[in-house]
Amino acid sequence: MNSEKEKLMKVIRESDFVIQECALYLDTHPRDSAALRLYGDQQALRKKAVDAYEQAFGPLTTAGNQFSSWRWIDDPWPWDLED
Repeated sequence: MNSEKEKLMKVIRESDFVIQECALYLDTHPRDSAALRLYGDQQALRKKAVDAYEQAFGPLTTAGNQFSSWRWIDDPWPWDLED
């Protein structure tokens, strides 16, 4: 698998984790400015990584698909991948 693709997916997965954990923490600590800043920073980092991934490798979700084509189905399906 492409190492740049793997790096971007790692950033996206890690950001997803931090965003979710921050959201849970902020439910009980809504005025914690450091947590709010971390949440915003991770949202921005994730968006940048998703944008870079989708530019290079195609959409991650149907929401990331461009309307000029339907690239969502261009990659192999999970069961088509070789182990």
